[in-house]
Amino acid sequence: MFVIKRLFLFLLLTGLYACGGGSSTDTKTTPTDTPQTQPEPEPNPEQEQEQEQEPEQEPEAEPLVVEGNETFSILLDSDAIKIYEIGNCGDTPGSNTSHRVYIDNSNTINGDIWNWVDNAAAAWDGISKANTAYAISRTSNANDANCSNVATYNHILVKKLGDWTNQHANGFWVTSKSDETIGQLGTVIFDMYYDSANTILPSAAAIEAAYGAGMTGEQLAAWEDSLFRLDIRVDGVEETSDNGSIYKAAYNLALTPEYADKWLRIEIPLTSFEFIRSVGYDNFTSDQATVGTKSLRAIGFVAETKNRLVYRNYDQQGFSEETTAKLFKEIGLRIKRFEITPAE
Repeated sequence: MFVIKRLFLFLLLTGLYACGGGSSTDTKTTPTDTPQTQPEPEPNPEQEQEQEQEPEQEPEAEPLVVEGNETFSILLDSDAIKIYEIGNCGDTPGSNTSHRVYIDNSNTINGDIWNWVDNAAAAWDGISKANTAYAISRTSNANDANCSNVATYNHILVKKLGDWTNQHANGFWVTSKSDETIGQLGTVIFDMYYDSANTILPSAAAIEAAYGAGMTGEQLAAWEDSLFRLDIRVDGVEETSDNGSIYKAAYNLALTPEYADKWLRIEIPLTSFEFIRSVGYDNFTSDQATVGTKSLRAIGFVAETKNRLVYRNYDQQGFSEETTAKLFKEIGLRIKRFEITPAE
């Protein structure tokens, strides 16, 4: 009987424990209005650096240079030469009074002009136009539709490719209005239009067909490249005490087709020119310091080949006035202004 009572008591206690009895404490947690705080992530140095960087901006457009009503946007910018396209082309306002103006569309060209082209002479067989088309006018005689109808000098300059006799078929010189030395010149400033309609440039294939038998491939490449080329020559006074030497600075301006049919402002510092001592037809390399001391005689403009030579220079024995092919390089240009700044 005692054993039964103890067994009954054991079963009773076990049941109370299994039902959660034996504890008077409420274990529920009362919710609060404050949300639980989550731990902050570790900082990422690379992400912070990206956030600190300024956002990338579009590059600003090249600023326009403005002179009077005209604008000048840069097409080529180097230490050797700068080329701008002239917008709203018109009369150029009076430039800095310290600039020496040699060509102005309101004045006549003060200097020598020539035109050797004669349609009756066999030497000019194959020239594209009548000889009068190559005449050089001293006055600006054309109203240019691409430049607000202002007066311009319109020229077609010709270079013979075969023979050196009258190789510069036409051209012109402008002379100084006062005594000065070549060394007093600073930067050439030249407003011109590359007129593709009046430009004829024999192709490399045509040149090789005409003259390739007497020249090597290297000679052909060095001689001519079928580009518009205007030679600007700054000549000193003849030095009679130095075997008749003429000291000069020359720049062979080459323009690719992308510059065609645009009004351009071209700026070339004298330091970019070649410096030459000429004795008769022989040219020798000189230097700026020597050439700079010489009195300026005139500035000339002619059409030119890449290295200023003609076929006859390469093949004097094989050259014949009667049988050697006749090719001509014709460059059409219009000029509005040519001036030079003083040397610094």
